[in-house]
Parts: sequence; C-alpha cells; structure tokens
Amino acid sequence: MMKGKPVIVSLPLSNPTIVAEFEAEADAIVANFGLQDQALMDVLSGAFEPSGLLPMQMPPT
Repeated sequence: MMKGKPVIVSLPLSNPTIVAEFEAEADAIVANFGLQDQALMDVLSGAFEPSGLLPMQMPPT
C-alpha cells in the first residue's frame, strides 16, 4: 500500500507475462489488451464489470 491507498497495476499485454517480481506488492493486477483509458477507469471504478476469457494462457508464478 502507498500511504493507505491500494496499488493497482495495469499491464498492456500482447504476450504471456510472469508478474512474480511485483505480484506480492500489488493489491490488483489488471491485464490490458489495448483498451481505452476510459474503459479501464470504468472497470476500476466498478461502473462496468468485465467478463470473458484471456486470449492466451498466463504461466503460473
């Protein structure tokens, strides 16, 4: 946490990624596959609930 605020990491992905380096420090990790900033903010604020499957498999950490 940064001064009591949650840490949310948004990763722009095009390939599978291992996030072990910072996974323990983040409160949430959001995979971003080229969406617009407003769409990302709608998801993070709870205005929209995402659904679907990842377009790739992510390796376990």
